[in-house]
Order: sequence, then structure tokens, then C-alpha cells
Amino acid sequence: MSDTLPVHVTVVIPTRNEEAAIVDTIRSIPKGNWCEKIDFLIVDGNSTDRTRELAEKEGANVYLEPRKGYGRAYKTGFSMAPGEIIVTMDADCTYPGEEVPNLVKKLIDEQIKEFEKEYPVLKISLIGSILTKRYRNDADLDLNVLFDVPKEKQEEERVRLSQQYLSVKNPNNIQGKLIPGSKHPINYYF
Repeated sequence: MSDTLPVHVTVVIPTRNEEAAIVDTIRSIPKGNWCEKIDFLIVDGNSTDRTRELAEKEGANVYLEPRKGYGRAYKTGFSMAPGEIIVTMDADCTYPGEEVPNLVKKLIDEQIKEFEKEYPVLKISLIGSILTKRYRNDADLDLNVLFDVPKEKQEEERVRLSQQYLSVKNPNNIQGKLIPGSKHPINYYF
């Protein structure tokens, strides 16, 4: 990728006793000049091994999350992440970290401009989907978009935008539309 993307990317990785793979997971995402800034936020669930120490040696910021749970670690990471774009990954190298720069570029080039025609975009997240690993035996990345929609229009716009972008008849049963040219779905939130 020749051009530097004008974004700050934070990679959020929940961990608990992941010393065997945390270094490889962090190193799997290219650190070159593909974005203005990239940082790593490890949200650790009280590891008893060297996970935190190894992550810090790789330059990651480490936060010790006292509350239990995988979902809790992500919620904490989302609230702490300083980046404009959040990428999430598991700490066991199941997600294709080398794809992150191209997916973020695709997100910016092809999607954000389209989304912003509707409402301001507050946050974009690139999410590793654990369900695809569990049920299809391959890992995938999902795109989540948070729109700034006035409160009084949120329900109406949720239905309209879901039908427009996702081509669904029932917006309460949304199955993500694929990002053009990839196998990665888009999810929308208000």
C-alpha cells in the first residue's frame, strides 16, 4: 500500500494466558506507514502467565480488566481505544492480521463516503467474528458502523438504512451485506 491512510487505528485484543501466541498476533498486523498511527490495546483478564509482559515488550498498551468475560474485555477496550478505527482480534493468531491494512483502506475508500451521505459516522470498528471460527472453521472480520442519528429518527432510520444497505425485508433479522470485493460483512448501529 503506497499511500498513508489518514486514520488512527487501535487494535483491541482481549487476553487471558495467551503468552504462546500474543507476540505473533501483534506482529501479524503490518506496522509500516499504511496509516497515520497504529496502536495495540491489550485488555487482559488477569493472566497468570507472561502475556502482559510480552505484549508490553511489543509496544502494546496493557489494561488489566478486573471484571470477567470476553464480552466485558471488548466493551472495556472499545471505551478505552483512542483510534478512529478499531480493529479487534483474538490473541491466538486465528484472524488474518496481514489483511487489516487492505480492509481498512477498502473501508475508507468505498464505504465511509457512502455512509456519510446519510448521517455523520461516529466510529468504525473492524471486528473479528468468533462465530465464523466456531461454526465454519475459518475466521472472518466484520465491519461495524456507528451513525450519529437524531434520537427521534433512530427507529425509522434503522429500518430504512438496513433495507437500503443490507437489502433485507425484516430489519430485525439482519444478515450483513458483504463489503464489495471481499467476504467480510457490514453491520450498522445507531
